[in-house]
Order: sequence, then structure tokens, then C-alpha cells
Amino acid sequence: SLAVVVASLPLYARLPLDAPLLYVPMIVVSFVQGFIIPNAQASAINVDPRHAGAASGLAGFIPMIFGAAVAQAVAELADGSVRPMLVFMTICAGGGVAALALIRKPKTA
Repeated sequence: SLAVVVASLPLYARLPLDAPLLYVPMIVVSFVQGFIIPNAQASAINVDPRHAGAASGLAGFIPMIFGAAVAQAVAELADGSVRPMLVFMTICAGGGVAALALIRKPKTA
């Protein structure tokens, strides 16, 4: 997702905005999210079976509340261009990549 968003930044900066330019990169991002979200959900509930319900609830709640906050911020910063959306998409995708460093590997015997 981060690679697609970063690759689309110069496209949006240099080319006139039209439907294919807007939708094709976002279709790719949505496709990639189809792989990321189920795996993240499965990983969240697989950490400790005793807390699977809480993990499932949090794994559903956190993206929704975060998405609502980002949508509000993008709406507040709207200037008639795709720039606010792309800035937040880049920040969020970069944050996701940075969060990979927080993943702890299970101890092997």
C-alpha cells in the first residue's frame, strides 16, 4: 500500500486529475488491503486464545475509530485537490510499515 501511494504522488502532482488516475491506484490499494486486513485480524486473535474476544473487538474498533478521525481530518483540510487524502494515506501506510518493527517473534525452543 505504501509503495502504491508513494508511486501515485508524482502522478497526481503532474497529471490532470481524471477518473482512471484517481481510481486505478486506489483499486490496487484496496486489493492489497484485502490481504492485509484478514491476516492482521487472524494475527490479533491468535496471540492468546484466552483474550481472542477482546483482541477481535479491538481489531475491529481501532481501525474504525482511526478511520473516522482521519476522514474528519481530510474533510477539514479539503482544498479541492487530492493532496490532503494522499498525505494522510502516506502517513497511515508509513505508520503501518513502521508498526512492523513492533511485531515480536515467538520464542523457539
